[in-house]
Amino acid sequence: GRVRTSCASTSPIEFVPYTAAYHGAVERFNAKLAAGGSEWEFPPRERPPDADQLPTWTESFIAADGDEVYAGYIYKHQKFLLEGAPFDVGDLQLPLSLGQVDGEFAHVSAALIFDVIRRSSCVYSLGLGAEDTQFAKLLAAAGWKHITVPFHFSVKSPNRFARSIRLPPGRA
Repeated sequence: GRVRTSCASTSPIEFVPYTAAYHGAVERFNAKLAAGGSEWEFPPRERPPDADQLPTWTESFIAADGDEVYAGYIYKHQKFLLEGAPFDVGDLQLPLSLGQVDGEFAHVSAALIFDVIRRSSCVYSLGLGAEDTQFAKLLAAAGWKHITVPFHFSVKSPNRFARSIRLPPGRA
């Protein structure tokens, strides 16, 4: 299934599973995000070939209009048992849209939320920051609850951590 919305052009945007055929379009999307001042970059993931046999797996969905990408998100599929019955839960990760850097595309962010909700009746997302962030406000408008979750980070091996940590540019 696909969700369609109109964008800057008159043709509809479709949310489709990411495949390598969209690699160049995602690179252009990331360049537009960077040019708009975003510190985020979309790292697309293809659906694993054995996904149906895995209890947990991720794939990316993108809002594509021809050869252009206007939004993308990573969706983590998780299978749980609830009172002995299988239950699918989705985890929305790294939702990005040109709407974050260009108001002309604000509706694409909303369409992204509708696409996620259509994929699962039980979805959550972690790490969106404070309730006053743009995306957190969008989720609240869509009826999502915002709950502060404490985060504890503990380094078990300081030397190994220090050798492996990579900070984003400008964060050192």
